[in-house]
Amino acid sequence: MTKYKANAIISVYDKRGIVELAKGLHNLGTQLIATSGTATYLKENEVPVKTVSEYTGYPELMDGRLKTLHPKIHGGILVPRDDRKHMREAKKNGIEPIDYVIVNTHPIRSATNSSNSTIEGAVDAIDEGGLALIINAVRNSKYVVTLTDPLDYKRVLKEIMENGKISRDTNQELILKATTELRNYFHEISDFINFRLER
Repeated sequence: MTKYKANAIISVYDKRGIVELAKGLHNLGTQLIATSGTATYLKENEVPVKTVSEYTGYPELMDGRLKTLHPKIHGGILVPRDDRKHMREAKKNGIEPIDYVIVNTHPIRSATNSSNSTIEGAVDAIDEGGLALIINAVRNSKYVVTLTDPLDYKRVLKEIMENGKISRDTNQELILKATTELRNYFHEISDFINFRLER
């Protein structure tokens, strides 16, 4: 198993503050795993990181449509740490727990804000990998820290450095932000589709 104390998956469109957060987590003994674009950015800023492909042993496919959707990623997020059976099953299959999910999605408005935008183009632009990471992190938020807003990075890192974990109140605030992001993302798609259908 890993020599690290924790694992983090990082996939961010908005890269504000991500270098500082990643360096802080790395210094605390966290293995950093990132999607290709985020990994390139972190490496350029001298942050040790593995790409998702390096971590899973499986290449990105279909021009990046299929990259984080892998059992080593989602199994690591979803495994309940206090369930011995599930933990044994994870270990048997080479799945390590993932403790931090740091994700913000590609804005769907890039596919919906033009007069030439189509329903087909909008649904094809859905950031399914990022959304799935957020959904599963929230589902297992008893064990997983979900960070979707760069404005939370500093205070969350400070809490982890001082206490080794985040408080229940902070965790609930992060869950609210994550679920609000999901709601807004799908509302924007739904509103656009409805607008197109009414024309």
